[in-house]
Amino acid sequence: MLVISTFIAQFIMIDSAYNQKASKTLRLEGSKVISNQNIKSVGFIDSRKNTLEIMIITPYIPSLPKVNLFQNGELVNDFTYPNVKLKVKPGDKITIDNTSYDLNIKFELLASADLKLKNNTINVQKGMQKTIRVY
Repeated sequence: MLVISTFIAQFIMIDSAYNQKASKTLRLEGSKVISNQNIKSVGFIDSRKNTLEIMIITPYIPSLPKVNLFQNGELVNDFTYPNVKLKVKPGDKITIDNTSYDLNIKFELLASADLKLKNNTINVQKGMQKTIRVY
């Protein structure tokens, strides 16, 4: 009797409709995807390309939410977190606006290998703005 019950249970588990209803993992993640042979790969996309990371390196300052970051004159972010990562291209102008704080702030710039900067660190004086150009 046990052998017959085991075979019946295994046969039921083969049925994908029952399996999807019975399995909590499948209900959470969804059903199996059957690949389409007509889909073609477009190649490798490097998400690290054309990126600029700007980090606060002034000691004892974990965040600066009123320091705004502009890209080509448009507000794109602030420094609520000490690291900001931007998608940029050669010729972009990045402006750090420190007009809301009464302290000098030092930033480190890390550009992806396909971009160039004149300086890797910049100091933005209190109450001032500093613009850098990406090459």
